[in-house]
Amino acid sequence: MKLAVVCLLLSLTLVSADVLSEEIVIPVGQQGNNELTLPANGQTQLEVLTAFGEPASESMPIGDPAISKWHYEHFIVVFEEDRVLSAVRKVESE
Repeated sequence: MKLAVVCLLLSLTLVSADVLSEEIVIPVGQQGNNELTLPANGQTQLEVLTAFGEPASESMPIGDPAISKWHYEHFIVVFEEDRVLSAVRKVESE
């Protein structure tokens, strides 16, 4: 009997938490220029350099495998060793 009461109270607690919860929707703004071409994952540093030119700045490689970043005006390229791991647009201020 005690187990049944405990299970009932526990299930009511879980249901009430769901009923009392509030869903907050935060709209995602446009990030950067959608027309902007970014380096593709797997490209080499030489390919990025040839296609996009010299970066405005570079971060030194950190860790093993070495992770580094090249900062361009509108995007950042993240490298693992000499291959593109990811490229992301910078958020433009309004």
